[in-house]
Amino acid sequence: MDLKCPGRMASSPKSSAVVACPSCGREVELFDDEPRVRCRCGQFVYRQALPSCVQWCASASLCLGEAGPMESMKPPEKQTNYQQAYERAFHAVRRRSRDDLIALGAREVGTVRYELPVLDQVFLIDVGAGTVALSDGLGRAASAPLRIEWQILALRYLSAPAPRMDFGKWVSFAELPGAKVYDPVYRGRVLGRLVATAGRDRETFVEACQRLGAERFEGGDEGFRFQVFPRLPVAILWFAGDDELKPGVSFPYPDNILSFFSVEDVVVLSESLARRLG
Repeated sequence: MDLKCPGRMASSPKSSAVVACPSCGREVELFDDEPRVRCRCGQFVYRQALPSCVQWCASASLCLGEAGPMESMKPPEKQTNYQQAYERAFHAVRRRSRDDLIALGAREVGTVRYELPVLDQVFLIDVGAGTVALSDGLGRAASAPLRIEWQILALRYLSAPAPRMDFGKWVSFAELPGAKVYDPVYRGRVLGRLVATAGRDRETFVEACQRLGAERFEGGDEGFRFQVFPRLPVAILWFAGDDELKPGVSFPYPDNILSFFSVEDVVVLSESLARRLG
């Protein structure tokens, strides 16, 4: 049903574009004077879609599905979506000043070259060459491979448009604005993965966290705080199971995390951390 005023349409014709909602996949119509429209699911849809893990995550098809209304959200080939996200992120980093990067914890090691601590590793970001690699500790790229998800996350961290350096409290994933739509995916790809691997028992969990340099954190039956990026910690709580229940885990996040990453990126970051744990 068309509820737009025909008189106004006739006197002031507009062009429109149909854009898929990044959360639910529903097609939303945007006119040329509308920078954004709210989808029925509650998510804002922009004329030029904001960067999303849907555009680069290799597991996006598993997350969103490939049938029904999600078909329009089916991601491109793995190499294509990674490359596009990588290039966009590097373009954003190049627009940041040297002082901006240093304020985020990057250390200058040469002309437009920076080292960035990430968990128990150090990344080498060569802004001039457009590369992200593990550092050998001497300002040079190491030969060990670095997963593309971590490369993109590091670039997204460094290119955050308005990062809040301090945080006031820890919050759960469910407390993050816009997280509800991703909850089933988060439970499976993050919590489920961790419980099935490093979180399967206390000893394995503690050993895995300490291996990544995490510090003890109050909460749960075991708790650890990870300095994922210099200005962005993440914690993990482990809860012992019993004869009827398996062990459980939860991720407290700093309440400023969405000033660095989108909710989609928080899912990818959490899954990547769970993968590093084992």
